[in-house]
Amino acid sequence: MEYIYRIEIERSTFLTLEDRTYLEWIKAIIDFYQYDSKCEAISSLENILLKVSSNTLIYLKVLNTLSNFYSLVGREQEYEANYSHLMELYQTKNFEHQEFLFGYIRVRYNYAHYLVSKEKYNEAIQEALETIELCKQRQTSYQLAPLLILVGNAGAKFLDKEQVKNYYIEARELCKIYNNPLMLMKIENYLKELDTV
Repeated sequence: MEYIYRIEIERSTFLTLEDRTYLEWIKAIIDFYQYDSKCEAISSLENILLKVSSNTLIYLKVLNTLSNFYSLVGREQEYEANYSHLMELYQTKNFEHQEFLFGYIRVRYNYAHYLVSKEKYNEAIQEALETIELCKQRQTSYQLAPLLILVGNAGAKFLDKEQVKNYYIEARELCKIYNNPLMLMKIENYLKELDTV
């Protein structure tokens, strides 16, 4: 990602505001994960949000990324405030546009993942199942395998072993169809662990 970012910066003499914003967003992601410059990355995203309209797609992407960063550094109140704001913004969007639909699914998946990290397993499962239902209604497999895995993992403490296994198997089939070997290996691992319980 950093390599592509550097190429874009070097070759672009004139960029639109949206293109510059997109590159700033990418740089913040690189700074956060690659260089462990968490404070700078968060500050950069907060500044981007001050410059762009909340009606734009890039605003939604930046706000979602900022929310994830807040979650990862333990700023739960800011994360939850941003999540609520994202949900409000997405309620005004047309999900016939794939970018909005996928963004909304991503936000809900991230929230379910956040709930798991807080050991709120029932709420996480509910969020994930509602999002899975949305995927089915909208006939998209986007994030479907990770959502199924999340339900399996979060439900391991109180769902029947067969139910958990079925979520993993369904996710495994999706990974086979869409040729995702890395996630497939993770699922196979979960299934092996489940068999030893």
